[in-house]
Amino acid sequence: MAGYLLLARRSATLSSDEPGLSIAVLEFKNVGGDSANRPFSYGMSEELSTALGKVEGLRVLARSGVIRFRGKDVSPQEIGRQLHARYVLDGGVRIGGTRRRVSAQLIDVAKGNEIWSEEYDRDARDRDVFAVQDEITRAIVAALRVHLSGPASAALAKRSTESPEAHDLYLQGRYFFAKRDSTSLRKAQDYFERAIVKDPSYALAYAGLSDAYSHRAVFGYVPPHDIHSKAKDAALRALALDSTLAEAHTSLGFIDLFLEWDWATAGRELDRALALDPRYPDAHLFHGWYFVATNRMDDAIREVQTAVNLDPFSSVNNARLASMLYYARRYNEAVAQARRLREMDSMFFQVRVELARAYLQLGQCDEALAAMKHAPEQASGAAYFGGVWGWINARCGHPAQALAELNRFRAEAREGRYVSHYSLAIIHAALGDSEQAFAQLDSAYAEGTWAMFTLRVEPAFDALRADPRFARLLKKVGLVS
Repeated sequence: MAGYLLLARRSATLSSDEPGLSIAVLEFKNVGGDSANRPFSYGMSEELSTALGKVEGLRVLARSGVIRFRGKDVSPQEIGRQLHARYVLDGGVRIGGTRRRVSAQLIDVAKGNEIWSEEYDRDARDRDVFAVQDEITRAIVAALRVHLSGPASAALAKRSTESPEAHDLYLQGRYFFAKRDSTSLRKAQDYFERAIVKDPSYALAYAGLSDAYSHRAVFGYVPPHDIHSKAKDAALRALALDSTLAEAHTSLGFIDLFLEWDWATAGRELDRALALDPRYPDAHLFHGWYFVATNRMDDAIREVQTAVNLDPFSSVNNARLASMLYYARRYNEAVAQARRLREMDSMFFQVRVELARAYLQLGQCDEALAAMKHAPEQASGAAYFGGVWGWINARCGHPAQALAELNRFRAEAREGRYVSHYSLAIIHAALGDSEQAFAQLDSAYAEGTWAMFTLRVEPAFDALRADPRFARLLKKVGLVS
């Protein structure tokens, strides 16, 4: 490989008929702790996971599963065992003077032996993560004796950007995007914008920017109309740069679904994304929401379960599986799923909402109230959290607390903060004030609140369903003909 000195190589024979070719790519260690080397180290493992995921016959364990071992004193073999991986790729990056050394080892988890290892040495001033990634990926494929088809080989060679700096910024943007709280989504947006400055032709960064915009609206941090056009422009720019990018089709499908309520177009975009990359968890996740909008709850659950299977340690995917079970009125299963999420990530701000509203529907008010009281601080920034807190208090015989939530929302609105009318509608419905509930739902429709497309399945509005105004709302949103 040009520019690299191959320092060492070790290989072992692997039977080509061995079953279960699955691999976990561990985070490459930043040996020595040099902060300037951290993005390169992180980028190595991220890109290797992506590239190996394109190899037919090789299943790559989701990054979220690996990340949960960050900072823990657990051996690579034990990590592989806990993740049920057949193989583990471990590695590290060290800077010494003007040289950067990259090491990689492929470990058979069951046997505990090293199948393959290599070390590469390169000028530290050249930050080309891609050349090392390509070399290591092909070496692993050879060691595993997996047939590398023409399209897969081309995919490994294809680079999303030629700028390592833009790539580093993109990875940091995706890291913060996965958290979904208001502060993290703003940080994600900033990182994606900076990546685009470094490389204006970076399609993945435009898709990421679109997602950061659209999710800020969907989570109730900004009014949907304020950010809609920015989100769509970024998604369309991503597609103009690379029409074969599953992430870009998913970004556009998300907007069609959540911000435009255009079910047919959303379905086409998400179908296209899944055709391009059937292992992209986000496409399955949002396809599940498409099935909610089109009244196919069994399919919705199946798709979100697929997203969880592909990325089992994703807090977002696990929370959404609890959501789907809740909307399907399978409340005991929703509680069980929310409990699993709480065990996995007790600080994820949505877990308490999922747990509390399922408890409420089971008539377990004490448990519902307790779940909400112990929610992490980030939850207070999500408008829907306040709506659920007020709703539960109203349903559980605490109308004063529900009214206090309404007053808090009104005060925030007077101060210029965005407050979703949908959240207000939930509280008014629980208080038995149908006039105000419908008034707020009408305003939520006008502001384009995404959650309007859950009206048909949302139990919080069951008391309103017999009113003719509810049927008219369903028709306006496009949920019934």
